[in-house]
Amino acid sequence: MANFNNSTKTKSVCNVCHRKIPAETFQKNGKILIKKRCEQHGSFISDHIWDDHEIFQRFSETKSIETDPAQMSIILTYRCNMDCPVCLANANKLDIPDFNVKDFKRIDHYKSILLTGGEPTIRKDLPQIINFLRKKKKKVVMLSNGIKLADRSYVRLLKQSGLSCVRLQFDSLDDQDNIYMRGKKCFSTKEAAIKNLEDYKIPIILSAVMLKNKSFRGMEKLFNFAFKHPRIRMISVNPLWKLGRYNEEDFVPSSKIIQEADRILGLKKRDWIESTILLVNLDKLLSIFTKRRRFFCMCNVKCLLIRQKNSFIPITRIFNVKKINEKIENIYQSKGLAKKLGILTALLANQLVVNFFTNKNFRFLLGKMLSNSKYLLKRDYLLLNPFYYLSVESFMATENFDFNVGSKCNLHGYFPGDPVPRPACLNRINLMEKE
Repeated sequence: MANFNNSTKTKSVCNVCHRKIPAETFQKNGKILIKKRCEQHGSFISDHIWDDHEIFQRFSETKSIETDPAQMSIILTYRCNMDCPVCLANANKLDIPDFNVKDFKRIDHYKSILLTGGEPTIRKDLPQIINFLRKKKKKVVMLSNGIKLADRSYVRLLKQSGLSCVRLQFDSLDDQDNIYMRGKKCFSTKEAAIKNLEDYKIPIILSAVMLKNKSFRGMEKLFNFAFKHPRIRMISVNPLWKLGRYNEEDFVPSSKIIQEADRILGLKKRDWIESTILLVNLDKLLSIFTKRRRFFCMCNVKCLLIRQKNSFIPITRIFNVKKINEKIENIYQSKGLAKKLGILTALLANQLVVNFFTNKNFRFLLGKMLSNSKYLLKRDYLLLNPFYYLSVESFMATENFDFNVGSKCNLHGYFPGDPVPRPACLNRINLMEKE
């Protein structure tokens, strides 16, 4: 097992000139730090995106599938209908042209397209863009502040165009927090957007930025709100991403966010680690039987759980996820299809048959799936799935970019004039050079 008291070599980018430079990660007082040196601008040191040494160690030891990312992020515009004090994109301040639809020819081999900005709904041709992508059999996910989604007729138009999912910026139920973060009261507007999306059966991901003494203190209220809405199956509670407009004093590290979520929901750190590695390994398992692109990466940690009245059961209490991860790795490394199938059959027998008789949480899951089977006939596959996804996503910025993490990226970024696909976070860093 790797010893992270000693340094591990990687690459990063200079905080000033953004050139690729040598770097190293190391552990100090239980935290992971990254340090680097640019010959022109000197040395820099900062917290790694995974400041928790255990998460960093396990993720560093886990190898993702060796293939290209499945998802592409496209910055449609840097214009926005808000002027948030906290803005990763520094929207309305950068002189960058809108994305030209003629460049869509370069996204053919990506399965999922993430439309972002700025604010995508600023584009008058957004419905046509979505329709074009759906005709090319792409899953289309849109990041939005929700302002325009409070218009029911507009949501209907996006639904008819083929929009697959909305990742909704939703930081807090407290409008005083929203004024500080977004410049105005907006809870009621976002609540209306959620209602419209639900009415048109569009899946929702709530994406919240956790700020110290602001939204972070309201995480429990955010969870309680989200779990009342059946079409919200993923909640992403994220540290401040240090690009664009932000206040350093507002920063809460990923480790503290995970600890607070654990306190609220009765989880443990290992629930996050094993859930995330399981998703990475499922990519590897499926790649044995079909051509596969990478859907999961190590820049975000996820916890899969099911709801039992007012409590939650993580997937690690339903299955022996650590053992499953070990067996999948054995299957992936084994030679010959017959041997792979043999290990897989034994694994399924153990986790399904034996679990049925020994694990009440597994039996609860089966009951949940049976009760959800009514949605199969309605072709409402979102509600068929009993799992919720809790996520903490750490977007690498200039000061802590780690190419060892970036090499496992599942999301490429693209902007006009750049012919080279690269991790979406590195894409944003390069765009900031244009400021």
